[in-house]
Order: sequence, then structure tokens, then C-alpha cells
Amino acid sequence: MLLTNGRIYTLDERGTTADTLVVRDGRVAFVGRRADVNAAPGEDIVDLGGHAALPGLVDAHGHLMHLARVRLTLDLRGAPSEEAAARRVGESAARLPRGEWISGRNWDQNLWPGGRFPSKATLDRVALDHPIALVRIDGHATWANSAALGAATSATVAPMVSAFRAFRASVKPAFAEYRSPLLSIDVLLTWATTSFAAVEVRREPRREGVSNYRFRSLVRHAMNMMTGYSVRPLQVATMIGFVFTLFGLLVLAFVLGRYLLSGTTVAGFPFLASIIAIFSGAQLFALGIIGEYLGRMHLRTMERPAYIVRAATSLPTHDGNRSAV
Repeated sequence: MLLTNGRIYTLDERGTTADTLVVRDGRVAFVGRRADVNAAPGEDIVDLGGHAALPGLVDAHGHLMHLARVRLTLDLRGAPSEEAAARRVGESAARLPRGEWISGRNWDQNLWPGGRFPSKATLDRVALDHPIALVRIDGHATWANSAALGAATSATVAPMVSAFRAFRASVKPAFAEYRSPLLSIDVLLTWATTSFAAVEVRREPRREGVSNYRFRSLVRHAMNMMTGYSVRPLQVATMIGFVFTLFGLLVLAFVLGRYLLSGTTVAGFPFLASIIAIFSGAQLFALGIIGEYLGRMHLRTMERPAYIVRAATSLPTHDGNRSAV
């Protein structure tokens, strides 16, 4: 293979660079100028397009401290499933005093059915009273339970829950200004900000307890979210009323035009239907406009923050004092 038209770094003592490199039988056969070498018959020629090329960097090393630490903690190497790894954790927890940390390493979800990352709920089921932190085999991920998450964040993390809401710390002071009697975490976040992002998580079947989100509660929660913190439903009602009114006027114009031009009437009760559509549409349109006006007043009385201060600093003024910005 011949690689050319690039900036090839040899990394020798003199820092030599070249524009052409030839590899034959798995070894570098030539490094230099393109004019000084000819491609063999049938040899592949790769145009590097001016890009850089470096020798392969081989780094052989070991982490003695990590090796010693693994020998002193729970080893999950070779666990064939998430449940099997959790069983090892449960066996270790049974031998430790309540509340003592359990640390471990070497779990690998690629060996498990489905290849999915584990969840904290699995660890909560086997050792809810122990903080658990288990590092993946490559050291780039940690599997923790609710107790460990609570200890790490100085916050109470509810076990056996299926959803979380994360928000910036700068948003938290705004929650103290909330005035409405209707309160939930979704309501607070909707009231304080309009910027949201969703993260897909694995949904596991409920294994204990009964959900408080019954159908009636879900409907009430949805209605509160739609009507208490946004004027969008009122805008939709306004548009529907406008469409109904316009439809009724078009039907009425068609009926009257046909009668005046040809002297014939339309079968059925089109005149009555058009009048009903016009008046009901106008009524809905008016209610939507009035409702949106009242809704905006309602949002204003809730003192929704127009902005949130993320950071404050101070700048010198012409008189030598400092003003907050």
C-alpha cells in the first residue's frame, strides 16, 4: 500500500516529515518524497488529501493501585447477567454491618442478555441499606443504588421510583416564589422554565407497592397542567371557534346565493345548521379570547419569573464604586 499527498510524521529524533509512505508485507518499506518511489503493479494507492498521518501509538502500562483496590473490593468479573451481579452484591451485603459502603468493579453489560446498562432498582432490591458503587470493567461508568446517589448528592433519593426531574441549581431559588395552591414537581418546572429535554430510560415492571397514579389522578394532573399553567388550550379553543364561524358563514353564503341566483333551496336544514355553526363558533371564539385574557392575568398573578439570574458580578463605575450586574 502506498500512502501519498499527506503530512506524514515519522517521530524520529530529527522530527522528519514526508509526503509518501509505503507499507509492504506488514512493514514500512519507504518514507520520503513521492518522486523517489514507484508503486508496485497492482499496489493500492491512498491519497491522504493533505491530512496528517502518525505512527501507531502503543502504550503498554498497568495500574498497580487499581489492581490492589480490586483485590480488596467486590469483583464482578464474568457475571452473566445483571441479576447475577446483584446476587453477588447481596451476598456481600449480608456479611457487612448495616449502612457500610459496598464497592466493586468489573461488571460488563456486554455479557448480559440484551446488553443494557443496569439500573439502581436492581441494587436497591438486594441491599437497600448499603450505599453501593460498582465501577464498570473499563472504569468509565459506575453502577450505584439509591443510598449511594443520596450520599453523593447530599439529597434524599427515593428508592423504587421510575422517573426523575433534573434542573439547574440556579432555578431552585425561583421555586420559593411559587404562589399557586396546586403543587407538583412537573408544575414547578413548567412554571419556572420553558426549556426541557427528555432522556430515555429503561422502564421496569413494578415489583412492590401500588402506584398512586391511578387513571383519575392522571386525568386530574393532565387537566391541571393544561389549564393552570398555559394559555395554549384557550388559543386552540379560539381557533376552533373561528373555524366554526367561518364554516357557518360559508354555508350561509352558499345557501343564500343559490336561492337568490337560481331560486332553488338546498335539501335538509342548511340554513339552520349554518346559523348554529355561526353562533356557536362565535361564542367559542369569544370565550377563547376572554379566557386567554384571564389566563394571562392568572399567570401574571402567579409571578412567574421572566428570567433567572445564573451568576452575578460587579463592574467599576466612573465614581470609583462598583455596581452589581
